[in-house]
Amino acid sequence: MKILYVINKSTDGGAVSTTRNRINAFRKRGIEAEVFFLSRGDGANMFKDIPHYYLKNVKDFQKRITNGGYDCIIFVYSLDYLKHVPSSYKGKKIYELRGWSKGVISQIRKKNISKSVDAIVCIAHHIVPLVRPYFKKGTPIFVDGNTIDPIFQYVEQSTRAWKESPKPKKDHSVIAFVGRVEMQKNWKEFISIFRIFAKKYPVEAWFLSNPKTSNGIEDLHRICEKKSIKL
Repeated sequence: MKILYVINKSTDGGAVSTTRNRINAFRKRGIEAEVFFLSRGDGANMFKDIPHYYLKNVKDFQKRITNGGYDCIIFVYSLDYLKHVPSSYKGKKIYELRGWSKGVISQIRKKNISKSVDAIVCIAHHIVPLVRPYFKKGTPIFVDGNTIDPIFQYVEQSTRAWKESPKPKKDHSVIAFVGRVEMQKNWKEFISIFRIFAKKYPVEAWFLSNPKTSNGIEDLHRICEKKSIKL
C-alpha cells in the first residue's frame, strides 16, 4: 500500500510532526508514504528521511499522482487541490481534520466536497458530530489522535546549547503548555488543571509559545494575573 499526504506547508507544528510520526509507524508495517507540501516552511528538516515534494504548479501535482501509484491520498486541513486530482485516479481520497475552526467549516462547505471524499479522519471524538452534517450519509468518519514519537529527550543542563535556559525553583516541578495560545488549543483548561495541582504540590506553569502566532497572549496574562498565577 502507498499513501500520499497533501499538506499546506512544512511547518514545525503539530500537524506536520504528527504526520511524520504516522509515516514512521506505517513504515514498520510495510506501508509506503510520501508527502506533497504546497509550500516550504521551517519544519522541512523533519522530513529529511521521508520522500517529500514541493508543489510547482497544478500540472506538477497531477503528474505526481498519475505516476506515483498511490492507493490513498490524504488531504490534511486544506482541500484546495482536491479538485485537481486527475479523473484517472482510482484510489481513495480522505480529508483529515486536526481541529475545528471557521477555516475548516469554510473548507467543507465548498461545493461537491461532501461527494468527493471517501472518508474523514478526525483528531478527537468530539469533532465527529460537528463534521457529520456536512457529509453525505454513509461517509465513514474515523478518529485517530496525535501520534507520539520520542523525538524529544531530556538534555543535561551542562550540555545544552541554550546555557541561559530557565529552570524552576528548588524542589519545584514544571507543568508545561507547548503550542499556540488560542482557543482551539484549550489553554484555559490547562490553567484549570494547573491550579488543581498547585493546591497540593510545588509546581510552576510554563507556556512555551510563539507570541507572533498566539492570538490569546493578552487574555492569558489577564487571566493569570486575575488568578494570581505567575508565568
